[in-house]
Amino acid sequence: MDQLHAYLVWCEQRIANLIIAEGLHVGLLGVTQGPLTLTFRLRLLRPSPAALRKLLGLGPALSQALGVRGVRVTAQPGYVALELPSPTPRTPGAGLLARHTRGLRLCVGVDAQRRPVHVDLRQHGALFWIGPSRRGKTQSMKSSLYALARANGPRLRFVVLCHARKEADWAAFAPAAGCLGIVTAPVEQERVLVWAAGDLLQTAPPYAVAIICDDLLNLLGGAELAAPLAELASMGAGLGVHLLAGTQEAGSKR
Repeated sequence: MDQLHAYLVWCEQRIANLIIAEGLHVGLLGVTQGPLTLTFRLRLLRPSPAALRKLLGLGPALSQALGVRGVRVTAQPGYVALELPSPTPRTPGAGLLARHTRGLRLCVGVDAQRRPVHVDLRQHGALFWIGPSRRGKTQSMKSSLYALARANGPRLRFVVLCHARKEADWAAFAPAAGCLGIVTAPVEQERVLVWAAGDLLQTAPPYAVAIICDDLLNLLGGAELAAPLAELASMGAGLGVHLLAGTQEAGSKR
């Protein structure tokens, strides 16, 4: 028995002990391992409004019983979901994203039930990865770019703007047929953004273009770059030019 299976058995027993002590009658429908959570699906065997309210209110007690930071209990169609942190969180890889990406309908991950979650870039002017440094933003962006390139082939062109110290992270994309370059010099980055927000938007290219910014805070350090970035975010999607950016901050100040 592997460690995860042993942990699931232990959790199931602790959950059963608490629910039985509360006088509830439930059946276990199954357990799903999501990227960050484990979800136990329960069904009330003697459903009533009072029984459902009691079961939905057991989150804090279950958290104490299982020794985890939080358990979310929610009513779903036909069952009640108990969602707790996974002891072995797994980030969806590039292969999974690529399998579920269709054209510009980009798979960005999976939900707690391992169902693909999509963002249609044709409907959104920009896609942002927001989080502290060294939390996997660059890796996630690379996985998403791989999925887009795999799904679109010659119908996609892309350029990567990044700090010189991150050039090696993106080097694997340089030989790709659709790669227009990996740009690290600030002067060249400015030229790329001005071109993308000006000539490229005006010509409405016959292929999709992705502008990858890693990391956005470095680019926003130059006031002259804020205007073309804003233009791409607001106008690009409808004209086939898409901004994908990672940043450590979000909000009106940026």
